Amino acid sequence: MSVLSTEQIAARLTDDDPDKRLVVTPILDPANQLKKGQASLDVRLGRSLSLPRPWHHSSMEDLSNSLLSVPVVEEVVLDYGQPLVLHPHQFVLARTLEVVRLPVNLMAYVVGRSSWGRRGLTVATATAVHPRFYGPIALELKNVGELPISLYTFDRVAQLVFHTVDTGQMDTRSEPSQFSFGFMPNLGDPRDEDTRKKIEALVERRRNTRP
Repeated sequence: MSVLSTEQIAARLTDDDPDKRLVVTPILDPANQLKKGQASLDVRLGRSLSLPRPWHHSSMEDLSNSLLSVPVVEEVVLDYGQPLVLHPHQFVLARTLEVVRLPVNLMAYVVGRSSWGRRGLTVATATAVHPRFYGPIALELKNVGELPISLYTFDRVAQLVFHTVDTGQMDTRSEPSQFSFGFMPNLGDPRDEDTRKKIEALVERRRNTRP
């Protein structure tokens, strides 16, 4: 099992064979998300977030079945340019902006970016993404620092490191696509000129802002 270089990742994104092709979409800023000489692809924060609500019970077992049906998270959709302020020791469930589809002979690890890590942001996610995965990747973000962190849609909060998989004992036959339009990143109507300008302006601003 070997790690793909950035150049190999780019080649996989345009592979003519659909069974070998890697899909990551949309890649809004290829020059910064796929940097030459490295071995990863940066992924961005999507608009949909889940904020766990404060817990008032000693454990889950204390709740009756009726109470278990009550959501314990608050669903939030960020507007363009709206920050999510992650306070010290606060935890949030997020999703990548990008939809990812892995072929049968690739898997990926989700790794936090060091520029965010120095601010105290950790990507405490289930890091392994298995072959044939299809959809946005869940990100479990936590601020382990002592200062609040502002997160925006389009921030490059994590990176994917891809490994080849030995398919010698695997069934490599294509499976029916499980694609759902619910997986598509909610950018707004791309035919709308105002939406397009907002996306371009925000990507440009985040490109020029560290991290």
